[in-house]
Amino acid sequence: MFLNLNVNINVNTKYIFILIIITIIIILIVIIILKNYKMSRYLNYNSSFVGGDKSKFNPSDIYYTDNIELKTKEDMVKTYLLTYVNAPESAKVIFNSGASESIANCMLWAKSISKFGTVLGSELDHPSVKENAENIGINYSTISYSTLSNKSKEIEIPQNTVAVFMTGVCPKTGEIYPISHLKEYNYLLSSNSLESDSLPDSKTTRQIKPLKILDASQMIGKIPIDMSANDLNAVFFSCHKIGGDFNTGVLIINEPKYAKFKPLISGSQQEHLRGGTYNSYAYLTIPKLLKEYSSEVNEKECREIYNKFTKELDKRGIKYYKPILPHTYGTILIKLSGCNAKAIHALSEYNIYVGSATACQSNNTVKELRISYLNKDEFGKNTINKICDVIQEVEKDSDFDENENENENENENNMKPEIEEEQEMIRPLEEELKFEENYI
Repeated sequence: MFLNLNVNINVNTKYIFILIIITIIIILIVIIILKNYKMSRYLNYNSSFVGGDKSKFNPSDIYYTDNIELKTKEDMVKTYLLTYVNAPESAKVIFNSGASESIANCMLWAKSISKFGTVLGSELDHPSVKENAENIGINYSTISYSTLSNKSKEIEIPQNTVAVFMTGVCPKTGEIYPISHLKEYNYLLSSNSLESDSLPDSKTTRQIKPLKILDASQMIGKIPIDMSANDLNAVFFSCHKIGGDFNTGVLIINEPKYAKFKPLISGSQQEHLRGGTYNSYAYLTIPKLLKEYSSEVNEKECREIYNKFTKELDKRGIKYYKPILPHTYGTILIKLSGCNAKAIHALSEYNIYVGSATACQSNNTVKELRISYLNKDEFGKNTINKICDVIQEVEKDSDFDENENENENENENNMKPEIEEEQEMIRPLEEELKFEENYI
């Protein structure tokens, strides 16, 4: 009996010893693999849940503490952003590629509430808002300037509205969206319209509030944003607007109970709110950029520049847009009769850099010129006069170009019969050559 017991003990010890050796070998292999920096980046870049669900923690973080530090810094940036816009406790930060992606994502989110609903924008919106709504397949309508500017009356929200899209500051004119003028509202939503293709049924309805979406791209760093006070469900901006990297943006969301956020890009990253790998280091600079940008904005100085500038424009008879709504005073939109975009580059000779009314302009002809500034340091002593001088020269050149174009068109029309005759002579020769090629 004792002999059998000893034999069993020896056998068990042998197996245990073998298991220990195998375990040590596996651990050594894992360590060798994880010592590869590139592989560690791949494994860790989006897999660490700092301060989150420990069951999802990546073991490779044990060997690469810089990944934990990176994720910790990201969390600090997100906390900073939530505080910056006074977001509710339930709000979340999503890092994405910029405002265009945020617009598309918000349209998809609105459509997930009801495919029969409408997104209510305004005449302040960038054209991409309407384009994204059409692309996602949701109705889009706008509030007129006259409605927005009517201070004595609250803005009525139609009953079929699933989202109110607000451009905080118009990129062309600097006009500010009157968020406080929105009337308190509820929308009677059919419960079956969420899942089926049937039209809303009046028998089974429930009340919801439409999503309130704020495009803060031209607002961030200039005007305080209060997500909680204005009951906002989404706030977003592009980082390049404050001097950050291109292709980086921030979307802050606060999901209501009846409208779970719908990601545009699926994936497990960022708590399943947006899939894909992103440039973490680009987002770590946001707090510094916001502080620097905000410190440069001087509303009093902008107002002074605006008054001096418009006075000189009036004096010279140069047309410009006169805002209907309250505005930032940091933007002036000048009307041009039409000139080649290259002519505007003349201003750069005086270290004055301006843009056409929209960065998305598809042709070379400029009809509007937007001049933006943050403080008087950006304006030299004679900057206003120089800009006005160049604009007047550009307008003269555009008149000359128009006459030149008219003459060119006339010459082209006169030459058409001759060209047609030449083409008739060439055509048989072309056919002969084609025949020879086919023959060979």
